[in-house]
Amino acid sequence: MRLTTLYSKLAAAFAALLIALAVVQYWLMSYYSLTSLQERDQRLYWGLAKGLGVKIQPLLDSHAEERVVVSTLLQFIELNPSVNAFILDQSGVVRY
Repeated sequence: MRLTTLYSKLAAAFAALLIALAVVQYWLMSYYSLTSLQERDQRLYWGLAKGLGVKIQPLLDSHAEERVVVSTLLQFIELNPSVNAFILDQSGVVRY
């Protein structure tokens, strides 16, 4: 198909522009949707993280056995499988 008339050239240009805008809009909506979901999850699990800290900290302060700490972490993970809980040492290395 040849674009010989002004109308066909304008129509092709607007069609290309419309497709480009649709791709950009799709990318932006995907990005902001993912960002929004991550922020919502962080706010949702903030209370869980506080509760986990309140329950785990006494075990860590009393140097409880590793299996007791891991068992407590697993209880929280069983409540919500999408939650990952880790205990870090002071240098940032994952202990449990």
